[in-house]
Amino acid sequence: MQINPAYSTVLLKQARQHFKKTGVVQLMSFLEDANLNPIWKHKCDPLKYSCRESKCKLSKEFKETIKLLTGKLVKSSKLLMFKKGDYTVLYDGMKQPNVVLFLDFVDMKESWGGYTAFIKNSAEVFRIVPKANTLTLVDCSKISFFTKYVNHHAKNTRIVLCAELDK
Repeated sequence: MQINPAYSTVLLKQARQHFKKTGVVQLMSFLEDANLNPIWKHKCDPLKYSCRESKCKLSKEFKETIKLLTGKLVKSSKLLMFKKGDYTVLYDGMKQPNVVLFLDFVDMKESWGGYTAFIKNSAEVFRIVPKANTLTLVDCSKISFFTKYVNHHAKNTRIVLCAELDK
């Protein structure tokens, strides 16, 4: 994965300030190219989630860019695929990361589901509707999240890189 050269150090530092202030930042056209060769494995616990998962090796450049944006190191990463009928739910005992990264590879309409909803005090505070080549960083220290059920209207399959960052 090669970062779009338009994201200069100056621009990334401005994005970091925004992230520190608001807890959320989105960067569009983030990658110049993405060479993905995933091997998908279906993961399902009907009361918690249903999706496909693949390992994902991040480049040194990618990890350094995320550190510049957040001041934190990437702890773990994986590719997730959400097809029709896939979802994640909030549940007691769910481990929530401090900072989470989403990098979507496919556009999806909100009406199809598959978006990520962020919850605080039992109310949705915002959502990420998948937009291709868009990086989203979210401080999840005080909020939880889940992926909405992908319904039968969906024309695409959501493919997203998810990463957890150190505290």
